[in-house]
Amino acid sequence: MAQRLTYAALLLSAFAFTACSDPAQLGEPCADTADCADDLRCFERRGAEVTQVCMAGCDADTVRICTDGSACIGAVDSDMVPLDEDVCYLGGPVALGELCTGTLDCAAGGLCIDTGTEQRCFQACFTDDAAGCPTGETCAPLQMMGNKGFCQATM
Repeated sequence: MAQRLTYAALLLSAFAFTACSDPAQLGEPCADTADCADDLRCFERRGAEVTQVCMAGCDADTVRICTDGSACIGAVDSDMVPLDEDVCYLGGPVALGELCTGTLDCAAGGLCIDTGTEQRCFQACFTDDAAGCPTGETCAPLQMMGNKGFCQATM
């Protein structure tokens, strides 16, 4: 009986410790949004492995580039079905200028753009911000996206 009681007490203390743990912060692992601190969302991040981490929320209808320089993208579930939330994507493993298969591949601040012959990661920008792209590049508009665009070499 005493052993049973000790085991129950151990389980109860483990539960209490878990319930009192601090919420996950920006970039920290999570299982779902409830694990994250306020204003953060649990979202998939690609790299050597696919993991879920807490990322800042944003509104992709009005924001293209978040204050930290990351791209605001629409969240999707594992079946690529759009979710009713957007995140400031912390970035994937593919560097700007490299081939990609989707925006989740691109490094922070990058978007996977179809050039007509291939898909590459380009830096996100606003067409009305002349300083938003590196020297020698301009912000090309994305179709049907208002002032949202991507940096490409000046022609």
